[in-house]
Order: sequence, then structure tokens, then C-alpha cells
Amino acid sequence: MSRARVVALAWLALAATSGISGAAPGGRAVIVGVGQYADPELPDLEGPPHDARAMRALLIDRFGFPPAQITLLVDGQATREAILRALAEMAWRVGRDEPAVFYFSGHGARVFDASGDEPDGWDEGLVPHDSGRSGRPNLDLLDDELHAVLRGLSLRSAATTFIYDSCHAGTGARDPLARVAPRDARPRLITARPQAAGIALDDGPDGWTLIAAAREDQLAFEKPLGPGGARRGLLTWMLIEALRTAPPGASLRDVFEPMRAAVQARDRRQDPQLEGPGADRTPFGARLRPPPTYTPVEPGEGGAILGAGEAHGVRPGAVYAIAAPGARRAADAAFRATVTAVDATTARLALPPGATVAPASRAFLVKPAAPAEAIPIHLATDDPLDDALRARLTQPGVRVVTEPSAGRLTVRHRAGRASIEAPDGRPIDAWHTSADGIDTIAAGMTSRIMAWVRWHAIAGLSSGDDTLTVDLTATVDGADHRGAVEVAPGRELTLTVANTGPVDLYLTVLALAPDGAVSVVYPLPGSRAFVQAFGRWQQRVEAALPVGVERTVDRLMLIATTAPADFRVLQQGPAALAGGARGLGPLDGLGALWPSAGARARGAGAERWTTRSLEIVTAR
Repeated sequence: MSRARVVALAWLALAATSGISGAAPGGRAVIVGVGQYADPELPDLEGPPHDARAMRALLIDRFGFPPAQITLLVDGQATREAILRALAEMAWRVGRDEPAVFYFSGHGARVFDASGDEPDGWDEGLVPHDSGRSGRPNLDLLDDELHAVLRGLSLRSAATTFIYDSCHAGTGARDPLARVAPRDARPRLITARPQAAGIALDDGPDGWTLIAAAREDQLAFEKPLGPGGARRGLLTWMLIEALRTAPPGASLRDVFEPMRAAVQARDRRQDPQLEGPGADRTPFGARLRPPPTYTPVEPGEGGAILGAGEAHGVRPGAVYAIAAPGARRAADAAFRATVTAVDATTARLALPPGATVAPASRAFLVKPAAPAEAIPIHLATDDPLDDALRARLTQPGVRVVTEPSAGRLTVRHRAGRASIEAPDGRPIDAWHTSADGIDTIAAGMTSRIMAWVRWHAIAGLSSGDDTLTVDLTATVDGADHRGAVEVAPGRELTLTVANTGPVDLYLTVLALAPDGAVSVVYPLPGSRAFVQAFGRWQQRVEAALPVGVERTVDRLMLIATTAPADFRVLQQGPAALAGGARGLGPLDGLGALWPSAGARARGAGAERWTTRSLEIVTAR
């Protein structure tokens, strides 16, 4: 799947961002259901028209969308031109605080890639009523052409949701209930307008969400779910029920996770996907619900399976509080479980007698296991603050040292000013202490020190596995740099990940900022970045410095795994209140998308992982 394809799907997902609670007034939607096709070569479907009408009713009855602001296109109404015109009109009319929804139910398809941006040679798209195959013109709405139209829509609306109830890919409609059209091997040029409603494409939107019925290597199905056993889209049926019954204040992610488990309980062949930075907003709304720091956990034979492993820093002996789907705090947990065995991206939990884990449950870390190597902290305060800090720095992963040169971090306290310094003596955090007592100062410093300890622990993650051959480079003026590169503000760098081995890999790029923050900058939340054997991923970024800052260091960390994994649990906010600013522009979440969405690694054998790091120094 091309990056534009994933972008298009992500744009389709923008349709789910209204609100169970916190929804903005009004709302606009384009809802499409195509069951009847003009070309007899395309098999008709029973469910899409009913799916589309049910989604329209949900938006009106549950989320307060005005009926006059919903465009419903069913069967013969859902031509290529009608869909594009409706999307352009919605992008033109929608207000910044209005939710916008694009819903499509019908066939998904693959078409020969004429633009050459698809590693597998195929574009993916949606099949409107008037599209055809061998005997008729192919009018599919392809990922490349939908990209700009949908990008314009989400730049207009701060809460855009795409819902896509059709197959991502597949090889043909062998199953009569599968929503996939036959492939079309004929070359076809992209004909859509480059952008919608005259909207400039300078800044990437951050409020969109995509809900897709299945991974790109899977089919999406109709099931006998309606009255009298009538067929309905499995995703749409389950999603509407989940949204109707969701508790007040739930985020879309809170709603999605148990819904996904319910879909898979019906049919293991279909694994719905949630992508985009708006996944933690209320459904169809602009209110952000910050995601809790949890790890997904699923039932497993003889215990439970944690959705994190060695690559996340999980070690045997760690203790997690296990809570129900949608829980947001460890205090809501029913019991605790201990890690007994660790794989690359998963771990096994031993449960208390009689305890069970429901699908889509959440695990909150309450007691980490001691890491293989503790972070050395040198205390150079030589006053009562020294003793107070020693009494508090007893957590696993911390080791107080007396030799200055041995410390990864040094703490100093002079003349009412406490500071945390890097090994080269550079202050990375500082604050005045004269107004507070020793205990208050020690408590505040300890929390900040532990945030830095976590930062260094993440930076030090390493598998020691040399069998995965992957390379991370930054190219400036035609020269490749590994390990570190220094650039001036305004210079453009091309980041390249080259998979030089025979094993397909999943990629995650972490940014370890100079203020102690850790964030997943690639891939988009919920998506999976996949690079085939002997393939490569590239992204251009620009170095920048704010006014008054002379030098900063960004550390990018690539984690490559042979199985899909979610590393959001490693994220943290700034550790320093007055830390340095980042010197890199953000990786464009839309532009950086890569063929992914759940493609399966081939020939991987046992799970493996490896890391690569790159320091980018921006200096005037």
C-alpha cells in the first residue's frame, strides 16, 4: 500500500470523530453505500445501502448531526463524480469546530499502479457505482487522488473521521460475503483535482481519525445480522452498537478496542484498524481525552498475553494491574499479574487463581522489574539535599555513584539553585530551591530525575541481534551520515531506513527530545509501518532553531521488529521545565506513511528486534 493509499484511508477514517460527550454543535457528513454496481462483472452486495442509512441515523439520533447537513449517496447515486462533488462541498462548507465524517460501505479494490509509488505495483481504492472492469472504464477512487481531497477536508475541520467498511486488499471475491472487487490490471492515470476547495496543503492536520474494516492483507465481510438474517457489514453493525452504548466521556479508542474484539470474535479473518492522531478524541467531537498509559492485554493459554515485550523494556518479574476494556486508571484494576516470560514484542502474564482476562483489557505497570543495567546518578550536592535524594532514589533502574565521571546524570545544588547536568557538564534542567524545604525539593527533583532515567533507559534499548540488517542514515547535500550529523537551521535532511535483509520489518521511530520528552513520530497512532525485505523508507525533514537558541540535539531511535508492535507506552512529556527546544521539524504524519496496515512479515521465524540511533545536531 502506498503512503498516499494509507493517507486516503486515514482520511476516510476522519468520519468517526463526533462526540459521545463533548461533541461540537452541528456536524457534516458524506455517507456512501454501494450495493448495486453498473458493471455485471462487479458482484452486488446486500449490506451497504442498509449500512449507510444506519450510519446516517446514528449521526442524527445519537450525535445531533442536522439531517440537512448529511449527504446520503446510495447505489446509483454514488457515482465517482457525485462522491467527489459531495466531499468538495463538505470541505468548503464545514466550520473549524464542526465534526466532519466520510463513510463508505462497498467494494474495495486494487488497480495497476500507473504512478509508480506502490512497492507492490498496485493502487488501492474505493469502487463507486459507475466504475467497471474489463468491459467498462475504471472509475475507482484511488488512494493517490483521494489524498488531496480528504486532506483539504481535515484542514477545514478539527475533528474529521473516515470510516471505511470495505476490503483494503485481497486477491479476488472468492467469498460471496467479501467486499472486494476483482483486480484491474489496466494502467490508469490519476485524474482527480490536486486539492479541494482551494485549501493550501502547508500544515498537516492533527484531528483526523480512520476506522478501517480490516488490515490491508484481509477481506471485510457481510454477515447475516439484520432483521430476518439480512446481510450487514460486520464492522458497521458492531461499530454502531458500540457508539450507541458507549459511556459518557469515552474516547474513540475506548469505544474501538472492545468493538474490535467483538468483530474478531465473529470472524478471526477480519481485524479492524484505528489510525490517526484524533483517536483519543470523543467520537465525532473535538474534545481530547488524553490516553492513559496502558498496555493492551489479551487472554492467553495458561494466563494472558501482554502487548509489549523486550523491545519495550519489559522484563520478567514486572507487575501489572489488569483492568477491564476502556479503563483509564490502575485504581480501576480487578487484580495484579506478574510477567513470567518475555518475547520480542509480547510477554506472558501469570494470573492469580481464578482470575480471567477479557479481550481488549488494559494493563497498567505498577512495579517494573530491575533492568539489566541501572542508570548511574552522581550526587554532587554535598548538603542535606544529598541525603534526602539518596533516601528517595531507591527505585529499580537507578544507581547512586560517588565518582563524577561515572554518572550518566549529575545533580548539583549551589546558592539556591539545583540543576541536573549531562556528563559534559551541560545543564539540562534547573530550578530555584530557596523558597521550599528540603523534602519538597527532593520530591520534585526525584520525579524529574526518574523521568530522565526513563529517557536514558529508552535510549539504551538494544537487542544485541545482528541478524536483522537495517540501516538508518541522514543524507545532507548528497552525503550519507550514520550515528550523528550536524546541520545548520533551514537545511533539509532525508532520513532513510534501508532494510538490507530478507526479512520484512515493522518500523517505529521515536524522538528523544533534549527536554526529556519521548514521542512516537512514526508511524501514525494505530497504524503499522511496514518495509519489505530489501526495501526502504524515506522522509524529508527540515532542521530549525527557535530565536535565541544556538544549538540543540535531537535523537532519533529506530526500532525494527519482525512482528507488529505499538510503542506508544514509551511516550512521556518533557522532563525539564526549561529544557532546550527541538531542532527538527516534525515528520509529516500523512506524508511519512508507508506500505503497512498489518502486512505480515514473511519468513521471520521467532520474533526478533533491533535498534538504530541517529543524533541530529542543529547549530547556528
